[in-house]
Amino acid sequence: MAYGSNMCRDRLLAYLEGATAPEGHLLATGIGAGVGRGACYGAHRGCVDSSPPVEDRWVEVARPLTFRGESPRWGGAVAFLGLDPVDGAAIPARAWLLGVDQLLALVGQEARLPSDPPRSALLGLDVDQHARIGGGWYDTVVRLPDIDGLLAVAVTTSQGLAPGEPAPAYLATMRAGLAERPAHPGSDIA
Repeated sequence: MAYGSNMCRDRLLAYLEGATAPEGHLLATGIGAGVGRGACYGAHRGCVDSSPPVEDRWVEVARPLTFRGESPRWGGAVAFLGLDPVDGAAIPARAWLLGVDQLLALVGQEARLPSDPPRSALLGLDVDQHARIGGGWYDTVVRLPDIDGLLAVAVTTSQGLAPGEPAPAYLATMRAGLAERPAHPGSDIA
């Protein structure tokens, strides 16, 4: 389940296809300005299976969203999903249909792990459970309610990072993702 900047297709593809641009390139150029697809988001190792998502669906997640930390990549705070559901919360999110190996590679990259986490990090969780996988700020996998019988997870933090203001580039990437949402989407609550 993608929220924040990963709602944007181009941003997600940087994780799947990989990118070689240096860190901080986003701040200098802005989204997609004169660089290859995804390169403006910094370096990413990509996935063995770099094929695009099979499909996607817009949903609402019943968890709070906060902006915390001070990301060197973005130059400001980044979005994190709450670990526990909250009645009345309805955060827009994009459910990308990926293969399990693609999902593990994406989680490993988000967590800044040197390799992908084991399948048990995702497959052993019950709905509303979470598990720390280590790595950087995005160190926790949260199991969300299944979508059409398929596993739904999100990566967030379990760390007490200070609240902060997101950088304009981060907000622009979130807006680009939200702009890809159909005008009258059917939504599910996850």
